[in-house]
Amino acid sequence: MENTCSKDCPLWKKYKEKCPNFIQTTWKDDKGNMKIINDCSPKRTMLMIQELYNRVIGVEKAQEQQRNEFSYLTIMEKEKLLQIKNIAENMSKLKLNSKNFNNLS
Repeated sequence: MENTCSKDCPLWKKYKEKCPNFIQTTWKDDKGNMKIINDCSPKRTMLMIQELYNRVIGVEKAQEQQRNEFSYLTIMEKEKLLQIKNIAENMSKLKLNSKNFNNLS
């Protein structure tokens, strides 16, 4: 994260740290170092919205891929079941034909 508050901003020049859009965030990183971020609230909000939007687009793409793969698997499964049904019908016809042949002899 980088600072989004600019010292060139007219509001900053007029109000300094009393700017209505100024937010200062602090936390410690993994190494225990203190981090301080100076943010302009509207700018940070827009950056966060953009990040969330990009994540939603990524989730939608992944969902579409899974849907397409599932549709393909469903079609393949239906074809296999149809083939099995046809094989079973052909085998039963062969059995009937062999019984009829045995009866004739």
